[in-house]
Amino acid sequence: MASLPAQLKFDVYPATQFCVDRGANEGDALGTFDEVEAGDIYRMRKDASALTLAMRDDADGRQLVAEGSQLGRAGQPAHYILPLCNLEPGEDYELVGSEAETASLRFADIACLSFLAGTHLTLASGAQIAVEALQ
Repeated sequence: MASLPAQLKFDVYPATQFCVDRGANEGDALGTFDEVEAGDIYRMRKDASALTLAMRDDADGRQLVAEGSQLGRAGQPAHYILPLCNLEPGEDYELVGSEAETASLRFADIACLSFLAGTHLTLASGAQIAVEALQ
C-alpha cells in the first residue's frame, strides 16, 4: 500500500464514548449517518478521553484515515461528528442533524486557516514573506 502521511491531526472522541440516553435509539452508541436520529440525546461517558485522528485527502478528495492515527486504519474512510460546542465528559448533547452530503464542506469550514495582513510566513527556501505578497 502507498504511504498515507497525515495532512491533519486533531483530538477526537471515539463514537463508543457516546450513548443515547433519551430518544429513538436509546441505549445505542453513536452510529453512522443512516443510523442516527435528530433529537436523540447522547451522553458522553464520564471517563471519556480524546485520541488523535490523523487524516488526509485521497486523489478524489475523500477523507481517509492516515498513518499515525490512534483511531481507524490507514486508508479507510474517516467518519466524524462536528460538535457545535466544546465537549465535556459526563454531559448530554442533542443531535441536531446528520448530513453525509455536506460533511466535507462543513469540515472545510473549520479546517481552513486565515491570516491577518502583515503576517509573515516562512517559505521552503527559508525566506519570510508577508501573506498579502503571496502569489
